[in-house]
Amino acid sequence: MNKENLSTKEKLTALSFLQEKIPYLGNFSLSFLKTKKKFQLSFVNGYKEKFINEDLDLCLQEAID
Repeated sequence: MNKENLSTKEKLTALSFLQEKIPYLGNFSLSFLKTKKKFQLSFVNGYKEKFINEDLDLCLQEAID
């Protein structure tokens, strides 16, 4: 599967799938940081990692990887 050709919706679906299959991952939250003009994807109640990027698709891709 070539992850670069996935649409934004497909990347969100992949994250939902991973969230369901990996118990310690926890829920994810996607937000737009107005002051930094960047997207942030963070996991809560589990994996303590944040992914921040100006491009939404790149932010989602980093989280999937």
